[in-house]
Order: sequence, then C-alpha cells, then structure tokens
Amino acid sequence: MAGGKGERFWPWSREKRPKQLLPLFGKKTMIEMTVERLAPLVPRQRVWIVTNAAQARAMKRLMPSFPKKNFIVEPVGRDSGGAVMLGCATVAARDPDAVMALLPSDSLIKDVSGYRRVLGACFKAAAKEKLLLTIGTRPTHPSTAYGYIERGARMSGAARMFHVRRFVEKPKLQKAMRLVKSGRFYWNAGMFVWSAGAIREALEKYSPAHAAGWAALGQNRRAYLASGFLKLPKISIDYAVMEKARNIGVAEAMFDWDDVGSWSAMAAHMPLDRNANASRGNVLLHDAKGCLVFGGKQMVAALGVRDLVIVQTDDATFICHRDAAQRVKELVKQLPPSLK
Repeated sequence: MAGGKGERFWPWSREKRPKQLLPLFGKKTMIEMTVERLAPLVPRQRVWIVTNAAQARAMKRLMPSFPKKNFIVEPVGRDSGGAVMLGCATVAARDPDAVMALLPSDSLIKDVSGYRRVLGACFKAAAKEKLLLTIGTRPTHPSTAYGYIERGARMSGAARMFHVRRFVEKPKLQKAMRLVKSGRFYWNAGMFVWSAGAIREALEKYSPAHAAGWAALGQNRRAYLASGFLKLPKISIDYAVMEKARNIGVAEAMFDWDDVGSWSAMAAHMPLDRNANASRGNVLLHDAKGCLVFGGKQMVAALGVRDLVIVQTDDATFICHRDAAQRVKELVKQLPPSLK
C-alpha cells in the first residue's frame, strides 16, 4: 500500500513525492526497500503496488524493472479500506484462492530474515483457515502515536500467534503506559495477511459498500473506477472490518519495526554527536543540544538552541520543536498549492 499525501515529512515530502519515495535511509527509497525485502518469499511478478494517480508516474520511473501491470492505481484516496478492497479484488480476479499480505510501503525493517519468517508463518495459517491476521510489534515505550492490539489465547499449533481480544485507538500517555505495562498489547503495524475468500466474506458482512465495489470491479472495472469508487466511504480497514470481525489473529513480529512517523523519529536511525544532535548535509551546530537538522544547498547554522527540527530544501525551510514534529500536517494544510 503506497499512497498518502506526503505530509509527515514536509518539506522533503510532497503530494507527488510522499515518504515512500524518499531515500531516507541510504540510496534506496522506502518503496524499493519494501519490495526487495519480500524476495525470495514472494516472486516479483506476484508483488502488487496500490498507489494513487498523483504518485503512480513517479513510482514507475523510480522502478523501471517492476512489472507495469502490477501497479494498481486508485483514482482518489479512500483510506485503507478502499486500497485494501481494490488491491484484494484485483489479485482475486487472477487467483480466487490467493493468500495475500497487505503491507505498508514506508516502514523500516532491518531484520529481513525474521520478517520473512513471520510473514511465511502467516501465509501458512491463512491458507489453512479463514483468518484475518495482523502482525503486531512489541512496544518499546508507551507511544501515543500508534494503535494497540490486545492478544488473547494462543492459537492452536501456532508459534507466537494469538487470537485478538480487542483493538485500542491511539491512547493518551497514561493509558499507553498501562497498556505497555500489562505485557498483553502490541503496536498495530498495519500489516495484514488473509485469503481472498476470507477478506471478501468479511467485507460482505461488515462493509457492504466495499463488497459491492468488489463485485462491480468484476463486472466493469473501468466504469467502476471512473465513478463508483469515488463514492466509497472514506474509512480505514481497521474500522471497516478488523474491529468488528471475530476471526482475527495477531502474529507477534519477531523482528524490528519502525514506521518512522515523524521527523523526530529519524534521529533513532542516525549517528548522534556528543550533544545528542543528528544532522545531515551542510550543517554547523554550536552550543546546540538534541537537535535534528537537515541542510540543503545553503548552510544551516544553529547556535544556542535545544530540541529543534530544522529541514531545508530549495524552496522551503521548516523549523519546529521536536515535540511538535507530528503536527506538521497542521502546517501543510495552510500552505499554498505550489508548496504542497
């Protein structure tokens, strides 16, 4: 799943160049890293990318060897519910018995072999039973930026795979502390595994509009994308299905995971100086502590500052306190169209 509005990493990211199209951690973009870590578990010809019309062209240029027919283009964004329905219906039209994973394209995972093992175990479980599986990551701190999943009893014969008791929306800090302390909760990483039949039945039961869309795609795909898809409710797959269904399981992520959801989260993956500053590019820091600074063509010089994020591009300079980095969307809404 590779859509989004390109807001969280403004001014680097824009509507036509969201986070997954940025080389945040080396020379390769996050979408390239996502596709590569699936091999050899999933052959390249069986990997599909669901994106939107504003970003599809850039992705095709970025990955010229990726099969062109395997780009699924949404005419408009309808949250993850629309992306999931469109992606699953497209794959099911080619293989009604398909077992598939839906994965975000902008997560950072370093333990690739561990990731493949967990994903492979989920594929096997979803092929045996009509399960809707999600992958949960053990929280490292009481984050208020993620939703949580409470595990129930262990699934029969499944290593580190559990029934789901409930989903919890992004909590306040005090509640997050209680959830983490209990030891029963995972972060919701937005990764799903199921069979085509299982997700279609779930949509029919819990989200009739999406089920109707699936059927309409089979009758006249082009006509539905031109009109019907635009009328879909804008809702996440969590709200539409996962929080309602009973056949839900969670597999524990036996690998590292970070969705790198804000500028301030970048510092965890960068070298720090003796004053806990992280910087890249043309940067000069003096008497600065806890800052994250990305320079552009012109030097960024900072003196006597604490806990700031500073990002410079050719046409914009962004400055905020690190605690406010997740609020960059508020700023983007006020920008002129030329800077979005």
